[in-house]
Amino acid sequence: MKQPGYIEALLLFVAERRLTPYAWGTNDCVIYAADAAVVVTGVDPLGDLRGTWATEAEAMAVLAAEGGLVAAMDARFSRVRRNFEQRGDLALVRDADGQPSLAVCMGAYASAPGETEGLLVPANQIRLAWET
Repeated sequence: MKQPGYIEALLLFVAERRLTPYAWGTNDCVIYAADAAVVVTGVDPLGDLRGTWATEAEAMAVLAAEGGLVAAMDARFSRVRRNFEQRGDLALVRDADGQPSLAVCMGAYASAPGETEGLLVPANQIRLAWET
């Protein structure tokens, strides 16, 4: 359930993380999405996975054990029909390299961490979405 004032808190979260470089285990797409979910709901959906990876290979192994990124998200969230995403919902997008990435819905865009600064992906490029 989204907390009162979550939109303002989410805007502040995105602004604060905008210049934070991508880092496995601390500011990768999964941790970014989980951190956004905490801001929106007050609950950490990935508390059981935090701290279990610090490299790309470790992250891929953890996610493989979960059945993959989409399966890990499906186990923790309910899907939202495309075009019904709300601010604060989580989304699957493609990053700058075309790889699957998690992002947080912000209206016309979804926000995700990028190599040196945050990425804004147009909402029409969202592949799947989950309700926070």
